[in-house]
Amino acid sequence: MKILLITILTLISTNTYAQINPTDLSFYPMEAMDTLKSFNIKSYAGSIKKIDEDTFLLNGYNKEIGAFLVKKIKDKYIVFNAESRAYWSWGDLKVIKSFVVIEYTNGGTSTTPGWSVTNWTNSFFQIINTSTLKVINFQSEYQIESSIFPKQKRKESDDDYDERRSKESKTVSENCESKIKFDGLYLKASRTYKNGCKVCLETGTYKLVKNKFIKLSR
Repeated sequence: MKILLITILTLISTNTYAQINPTDLSFYPMEAMDTLKSFNIKSYAGSIKKIDEDTFLLNGYNKEIGAFLVKKIKDKYIVFNAESRAYWSWGDLKVIKSFVVIEYTNGGTSTTPGWSVTNWTNSFFQIINTSTLKVINFQSEYQIESSIFPKQKRKESDDDYDERRSKESKTVSENCESKIKFDGLYLKASRTYKNGCKVCLETGTYKLVKNKFIKLSR
């Protein structure tokens, strides 16, 4: 049972890709995924926001979900993938100086037939630096709940198994949440958690210094 739970948690951690909270708290370069010789804003009606004269943000690109930054460099427009990989709305977005902040959530359910059902939710606080074309993601919420069932024994009737299953089934959960604020220089986080879950960004005040957040001493 313990091995099964560890396996489930490992798979979910892998699939959610961005329990990022990088240990060095550094921005990393966005991937340039396309080059456009011409760029017509009207063709992206409803899915584009102008950041400045040379910078735009797309909500999805070429049937891919997520945030994509379009930057004019010389006479071409370069499309950068911000790697949000989730649906988000314009209400989730804030522009702070040269930064774009997006808060978004993804989640789902995974099932192992006869063994478990797991529900999970992940929320992220993403900061895109439109000047340096770098990005960073912080996990702001993490919730997981697994219902784990005993395995049916050989020659055990369905009625007997159902009775034993109702007695031996277990529910295991973990969750944490970090309330995050960013003003363009300082990032502040306040974390709460249960059952030892510390996936989300640690409580503290962080200062942005050369594309890296430095945690300040109290």
